[in-house]
Amino acid sequence: MIDAGDVVVSVLTGGRPELLAETLASTRRHHPGLLESAIVHVHWNMGDAETGAVLAAHWDVLDSVEVTDELWGIAASTNRLVERALATDAAYRINLQDDLFAHPDPGPWLDEARTLLDEGVAQVRLERHDAPHAGKHTLTGERFAWRPLGPHRIVEDFPFTFRPTLLRLADHRYAFPSTGEAGSIRRWHGEKFPRDTVQLVPGIWLHVGNHRDGMSLKFRNRRLNPSSFGWANVDKYVPAPGPARIVERKPDA
Repeated sequence: MIDAGDVVVSVLTGGRPELLAETLASTRRHHPGLLESAIVHVHWNMGDAETGAVLAAHWDVLDSVEVTDELWGIAASTNRLVERALATDAAYRINLQDDLFAHPDPGPWLDEARTLLDEGVAQVRLERHDAPHAGKHTLTGERFAWRPLGPHRIVEDFPFTFRPTLLRLADHRYAFPSTGEAGSIRRWHGEKFPRDTVQLVPGIWLHVGNHRDGMSLKFRNRRLNPSSFGWANVDKYVPAPGPARIVERKPDA
């Protein structure tokens, strides 16, 4: 049983209930104790009833759900999740979106990831190591020269990523507030501190949104709000377009 009492798990969702349902169910199925013991924050874009029904089914592990009427961009949503995480007493944060299906890992992966951070690593990637893009630069596609580190692998000066990663909460100041993943990468590389990154092997979550027609979070946002999408104008994700409010009671299932 995983003990994640010092971890905030942030979940960005909205308008993709089928993916959210499997993200939460697979995480609970393969990694019991993670969501049950962590501080779980949800950012629920647009307040759709279908997503509300999924959240209701997992209400017992959700500590705080914040909902918006408008579609917030990825950066604005993540900024808000980070802001909420920093208001807790947790030491670490895992960033999840609603299209990340969990796979089994029988080892003490969270304990190992914490230890690596405590020993000076900047990030511990939790995405599956064999994902198609796992060894590439987020923006340029450049492949990195990973070196073995026990059963895992390490690389120097890896870019910041919105992918599933364990990160010290204190280190979020190096990447947030964000104007998008590209903006966070620029901020991260502008800081003078060791940026070694470890990729856990085999890793936990596999990103499936890009492999479902029209289900990528970026392309969902592009469809609903075309003017706010694109690497070239990623800064337009910020600021948030409207208010957010805490959901005080369990949504109707």
